[in-house]
Amino acid sequence: MPTQPSLDQPAIDAAWQRGEMPAAWSAVVGDVDPATLMTLLWMSRLARAFELALEDRLRGKGLIATELRVLNAVLLAGDARGVSPSRLQSTVLVSPGGITKAVDRLVAAGLVMRRADPDDGRAVLVALTAKGRRTATAVLRDLLGDLDARLAHLAVEQRAQVVDTLRTLLDALGSVRRTPG
Repeated sequence: MPTQPSLDQPAIDAAWQRGEMPAAWSAVVGDVDPATLMTLLWMSRLARAFELALEDRLRGKGLIATELRVLNAVLLAGDARGVSPSRLQSTVLVSPGGITKAVDRLVAAGLVMRRADPDDGRAVLVALTAKGRRTATAVLRDLLGDLDARLAHLAVEQRAQVVDTLRTLLDALGSVRRTPG
């Protein structure tokens, strides 16, 4: 019986540096470029590591990640009138029901308000309250300061390369939308 490959970071790094994929992985994934598998593994780990770090930073602030994403989307949209729920849904990548729940919680916390869209009386916009603007700005600055400290060892050119690579990966995934079900 073949030995199970380790999924810990040092073992994965070592396999990647040797240019090989453990035999057990090859048996499962077939004739796949090892870089494709490594991209999948690293993106999965990066996404989870980011979520865990975000949860840690939000602990005690009375927010969850989806609510913060909504606050940031409204803050960074730069439109004092607000943002439509459908635009929030496509930006935050949650279902319409998820946006409704997040906005409901943020309204209850006094961080956002719903207001009529002046361009369409049937539509609603989600706008920050003064408290919401202060909260969103403070939390975003805190997150950026933390990330900046974690990336301090990278040269400016390396940071730019990270941004370009992440954008390329996002583009390669195509139009990312949540699908029902």
